[in-house]
Amino acid sequence: MNETQQKCFDILVEIDRVCKAANLKYFIYAGTLLGAVRHNGFIPWDDDIDIVMMRKDYNRFPQACLEYLNKDKFELQSIYTDPNTSNPWMKLHDRNTAFISGGRKDGAMEGINIDIFPIDNAPEQSCKLKNRARYFDTMNFIYQYRFQYHNPKASWKMRVFQYLISFIPPFKEQAFKEKYDRKIQDYNHYQTRNVVYFSNRKYMRKVIDRSVFAETEFIQFETQKFPAPSGWKEVLIHLYGDNYMQLPPIEQQKTVHGSAIVDLEHSWREYKRGDNGYEKI
Repeated sequence: MNETQQKCFDILVEIDRVCKAANLKYFIYAGTLLGAVRHNGFIPWDDDIDIVMMRKDYNRFPQACLEYLNKDKFELQSIYTDPNTSNPWMKLHDRNTAFISGGRKDGAMEGINIDIFPIDNAPEQSCKLKNRARYFDTMNFIYQYRFQYHNPKASWKMRVFQYLISFIPPFKEQAFKEKYDRKIQDYNHYQTRNVVYFSNRKYMRKVIDRSVFAETEFIQFETQKFPAPSGWKEVLIHLYGDNYMQLPPIEQQKTVHGSAIVDLEHSWREYKRGDNGYEKI
């Protein structure tokens, strides 16, 4: 592991400890699951970790953090704890690091972090599923640009676009985010075969049969074993195709998470945005 990966791994170990203490279930997922199966750890060029939780455990996780989290080292971010966040899902940050993208609003938590996605029910009927996917792909696009940093040096088209989407109701940011959070849980009072892990795009690709999460299998990831869905093979085929064990072409072997500042020794709170980029306070 490089130093950034080690920091991410330390956050995963902390999540594992908190979940065990609170009797919560989670799974490594997406690229982290692929890395565990194909590399027994991080995909070499990757720099993040993704986990998922069923909604009932996801909703209990903030309280578990209040009770068990090492608050000197870690901090939970959600739409309810950080008004400047531009993500609808939770993240757990290393509070003593900076991992600043440059696209988020000033004041948002931006340490080395792990994404924590909820798993919610999804409709089974094809037409309802497609309509829901279309709705959320559109709303995710709006969400992404509505709550990111409004760069005064951006093109006039982008500035006009961001100005116009601010008039999509609800007009207050927190009200919009909370309504969005309720909306993605619409089907949770139904018994459905389909579930979806929620992130910021490609809804249909993330819908999968609930049965893949029926049991837990522990898979080696770096120096420890972590919980994975028992249907991990089906998950990987669904997300990455039958050839998921094959490495991508060399030109695709690079991280997709660019950052303006990576500082493993100082908090994001010690940086401010200036006319010429970020500078340490």
